[in-house]
Amino acid sequence: MLKQRELQVFLDQMRVAMQVDFVGVAQNVALSGMPKDIRWVAVSGNLGEDYQTIRLRIGHGIAGLVWRTGRTICENNIQSQPGRLIDYPIARVEKLDQVIAYPLLIHQQVKAVLLIGNRTGNFETSNRSLPYMGQLEQSIEYNEVKKWVAGR
Repeated sequence: MLKQRELQVFLDQMRVAMQVDFVGVAQNVALSGMPKDIRWVAVSGNLGEDYQTIRLRIGHGIAGLVWRTGRTICENNIQSQPGRLIDYPIARVEKLDQVIAYPLLIHQQVKAVLLIGNRTGNFETSNRSLPYMGQLEQSIEYNEVKKWVAGR
């Protein structure tokens, strides 16, 4: 099983390789039998430690929405939408303007959410373009993060 430090290394490598500003993994940290408590368990490219105070429930925040739907969510121009800043606390505290959040599925169940974001620019038009999900799933870093999630 991978250690937290190893997950951090993979997230750092992913952020650099993809040329994005932020990469994070949100996961349920609640004890078995308790209501889900989704937290950002590891991040790379963070501006501070405020992300650690974010607590989400299923269906709330971008990670909670991805958890509920099991689908990828992509949002642009978040900073210019006050409602989105309220809905997406990770975008607010990390000043992210574009995010894409992927469900990490183990046996067809969401076990974590991988969020990739930029503070400026646009995923589709910047030179820091984000790979499509198929390309991301083939990356070594993505698969190492998924292994870490599966081992928890």
